[in-house]
Order: sequence, then C-alpha cells, then structure tokens
Amino acid sequence: MCVMPHTTSTLPPPHPSGGHAVAAAMVGCMHGFGGLGLPRSRRHALKWTAEAAERGHADAMFNLGVMYCRGLGTGSDLARAAKW
Repeated sequence: MCVMPHTTSTLPPPHPSGGHAVAAAMVGCMHGFGGLGLPRSRRHALKWTAEAAERGHADAMFNLGVMYCRGLGTGSDLARAAKW
C-alpha cells in the first residue's frame, strides 16, 4: 500500500500538520503499517495520505489512488481512485 523513497537523513521530518507534504505522507505510511509506535489505522492513513496528495506529493497521490481502489480506510471508489 505504501510507496516512499528511502532516506539516509537522521533528522526527524517536519511535523505533518505544519503543511509539509513529505511529513504527512510518512505519517500516512506509518499509520498504514502501524510503524514507529503509531497504531495501525487505515482511516488515519487515508487522512494523512490525502493531505500529502493534495499538497502535490507524487508517492502519496499513487498511494491514495490505491487506497480508494481497494477500499482501504474508506469504501471502494473507483472514480476517486482514477483521479489520483
């Protein structure tokens, strides 16, 4: 479900609520898999992935399309999936 580029940075990402698309995409992925202490929640994964996609993050756009297509965190919606 989640496509994210690997990073070698040791710095924490910016906070996602500050409008940072990369941070929002990363939080979406972490919720999707239940990583780094975050509970696995497809609903939260959808929320953060959608925020990143709306800000132009290409991987989040792809992930959001997959989530809508497969009904992950929401009901399946092929029209919305095609948009992303």
